[in-house]
Amino acid sequence: MIPKPAKKDRAIMGLGDHLEELRLRVIWGVLGLIPLLIFAMMVADPALKLVTIPVQHALLAAGEPSGLIATSPIETFIAWLKIGLIITIAVGFPWILLQLWLFIAPGLYQAERRFAYILIPGSAVLSSLALVFLYKAMLPLSLYFLISFGSHLATSPPPTAPLPEGITAQQLQSDLVVLAADPPESVRTPGMMWFNESRRQLRYTVSDGTIMNLPFQSDALVSQQYRIESYVDLVFWLGLAFIIAFQLPLVMLLGAWTGIVRPEDLAKRRRIIYFALMLAGAVFTPQDPWSMLMLGGAMVILFEFGLFLMRIPPSVIAGNGMTTDADEEA
Repeated sequence: MIPKPAKKDRAIMGLGDHLEELRLRVIWGVLGLIPLLIFAMMVADPALKLVTIPVQHALLAAGEPSGLIATSPIETFIAWLKIGLIITIAVGFPWILLQLWLFIAPGLYQAERRFAYILIPGSAVLSSLALVFLYKAMLPLSLYFLISFGSHLATSPPPTAPLPEGITAQQLQSDLVVLAADPPESVRTPGMMWFNESRRQLRYTVSDGTIMNLPFQSDALVSQQYRIESYVDLVFWLGLAFIIAFQLPLVMLLGAWTGIVRPEDLAKRRRIIYFALMLAGAVFTPQDPWSMLMLGGAMVILFEFGLFLMRIPPSVIAGNGMTTDADEEA
């Protein structure tokens, strides 16, 4: 049996010392996020355009115009700020975890502190996977389901009737050209009008060369027009929920290394845990069936991955010299 090294002075620190250490970690956590926030604000404009791509594609696939609307002068600015906050939290989450770890590490044994070797890179990888899964899989499918449901709800096609006497089909035709994309700027002149089929917009060039547009929408009872702030709020909270949910393997691994839980105990309660994870998927998503299943299913896979990691000896993951209570009892 390898004797455990003694704990550091954190065990005999007073309440005032704990509060001072906590204050220091909070300060370092905030200071570390400031450069990330500045960087995030610099890339928030292209990031906002990138974030809106899934909803634009979903709107077009449902036969709706692809644009979002703002109902107040500051709404777009607020959405831009929130995108910056999303980037800051996503990139800075491992830094926040590091400060939390540095606060609790002095109260752990030397061997237990080696968990930090995989905490930061592991959290960064899992956070990245969470955002990729949200952007590439969950958002496109969920938005398409929700928008298609709304656009096909209680459609009201207009009645048809034969043309009145003296009116021919040729008279109904116009010179309006239907294009797959906007014509190049070199050929555009003031007064030119065309229909952009890919964006479902009637486009018109004004005297200064600016393009104005009139969006078309499907013949549905409910018009699918979304506020930019509401959509960014949805992405913000979903992104935060996904980042936290995808840390499940690290939480399980930390619990095993500190002796709080054992993989055998979790495996025995697998059905109950599966139900809890699927329930969490229903709480964290917009409550459409596909997003519930996707997040719940992803968390079940992460749970099984966490069980796999828990069964690997800590010395294999964090290097030689890593021991736990379970190792020593064995």
